[in-house]
Amino acid sequence: MRKSSFIVPIVIISIIFAGCIPSTVTARLYRMDDGMVTNIQFTRTGTGHNRGTVTTPDGEVLEWEFSTISGESTSWGSIFGSSKTSSGNVSAYGWANAMGFSFNQPGVQYGSFVAIGNKGMAIDGVYAVSSSTNHGYGVGKDNKDRRYRLQF
Repeated sequence: MRKSSFIVPIVIISIIFAGCIPSTVTARLYRMDDGMVTNIQFTRTGTGHNRGTVTTPDGEVLEWEFSTISGESTSWGSIFGSSKTSSGNVSAYGWANAMGFSFNQPGVQYGSFVAIGNKGMAIDGVYAVSSSTNHGYGVGKDNKDRRYRLQF
């Protein structure tokens, strides 16, 4: 048997064990103030990043994107800092805020998602996903201060 005939089975086995076989996933985005549910379908490719479009039940077309990161410890939160001049006077302040969580669970990966609508809606959120089951959950908030839950 030629050497090249072993390459294809090895590549296929590597893809299977790496969890990179594409699969269709349906995520459900629940708007908590009125119970509107938007089903988001995407193909999981194993890259940890995806984007697409979906139409909400009230007719808004959302362009969405998510990114998952693997790692040891992940956190989102608030940062506040200041800068002082050489004389000790405070010359500038800066801050950044994000919703989220901070903890480390074995086998859990964290990510963020954003969705921008054609009628002005903008949703920003975070999520956690099990690396063994590929099921996850998350939270988000839109630019009208409405809260969301994400389940997949």
